[in-house]
Amino acid sequence: MDRKHRHWVSSSYLDAWADPDCPAHYDPYVRIFARDGNEHTKRALQNIFHMPDLYTIFSEGGRDLSIENAFGQWEDGFVRVRNRLEAGQDISQEDVAALYVSTGAMLARPPHRINFISDQRAHVVEQARSIRIDPNVLPIPSLSKGPSMSLDEAQQLADHPMGTWFRDNLGANIEALASRFGCDVLINGPNIRS
Repeated sequence: MDRKHRHWVSSSYLDAWADPDCPAHYDPYVRIFARDGNEHTKRALQNIFHMPDLYTIFSEGGRDLSIENAFGQWEDGFVRVRNRLEAGQDISQEDVAALYVSTGAMLARPPHRINFISDQRAHVVEQARSIRIDPNVLPIPSLSKGPSMSLDEAQQLADHPMGTWFRDNLGANIEALASRFGCDVLINGPNIRS
């Protein structure tokens, strides 16, 4: 599978929206409507909601696909549960957990959400770098006793979301859904957090 062409709306979810009247010799497509609802175009599923290397972690010349691999496992779980529901079968607590994980991942995946958080972090770093300290004035003592980070480390959070904060954010989305709606979901496996 080509892991460079990544959908932020999972293809397993998009499949359900394919036009049922699509001719057999066509790739499955959806109808994309203008905001006013008047005009629409047909777009093949593989041509929408995607970006190259969206969830890839680049390090030392290599490509770490652990986030994408986790998404693939979770999508498989989602499809399994969807098939059971469509067949009118009962689902287990494990199946419910798979739905929470899939939904939590869908909330974290969109590029606009990733960019929003990265842009916030970049703005904080920019503001911090603009502060000028008078060397003749004693610094205010820190109230924080916890861990700290340098501006360069904070800049890494803005510049490299996949390799820094995205996994924790993804895990937090899944935890929030599970705790809010009453399901225990184990999310500390190697496929989610490093």
